[in-house]
Amino acid sequence: MQFDDHTLRRLLDAYHATHPETPEPESPEHKLCADDLFAWMKAYFDQVLRPLLARQFPATAEDTSVRYSAMVNEFFVSVLNQRADAVWQARTLEALRRVATRVIKNDILDVLRRRRGTRGTSEERDTPEAYQASADLAEERAEHFHLKHGLDLEPCLELLERWRQLGPPWDQRARVVEGRYIMGMTYDELATQEGTTTKNVYRIMAAALEALRAQMNEASRP
Repeated sequence: MQFDDHTLRRLLDAYHATHPETPEPESPEHKLCADDLFAWMKAYFDQVLRPLLARQFPATAEDTSVRYSAMVNEFFVSVLNQRADAVWQARTLEALRRVATRVIKNDILDVLRRRRGTRGTSEERDTPEAYQASADLAEERAEHFHLKHGLDLEPCLELLERWRQLGPPWDQRARVVEGRYIMGMTYDELATQEGTTTKNVYRIMAAALEALRAQMNEASRP
């Protein structure tokens, strides 16, 4: 797979050209373009970003999650700087975050499932060090989520995936939780993404966490 700027711009342009202007179900053409962009970014993260993290920093570093988030954000900036077009940059940042969230979430789920011995089917990484960087990221984010909210990240991510198919307010709640705990976005960044105030993002997050606890408790009942 080619990791040059031309290939990425071509994938982004196709994604933008087929993106619906209204929150209607995506067309088959847009889904195909989104899947192509996802495949490119997954390959880039697996073959470039994670190995780079493994080479630059020691395995099991305590701040793996922070370093990884910084590298992802640097990648976003490098892409956005390719065009001095504010509209294109805004649309592209939304697309990159949407696809990167899917890539990172799938990777975290795969690590957590394999650690539990359930349904992990990931292909082999390029190097054991690159996989270790991915495992460190997953474990740090799972630990943080559990310490902060007393919830297991794996089943919550699976539930959030179902929320995304339900429409308002569930899809927005899923985006906010994933943006915060998968992408490491700030509340101000989430407010910009959602077109609302930071104060309202806090409300959305509180409602999402309350619903997660309620649905997790319901699922655990005999």
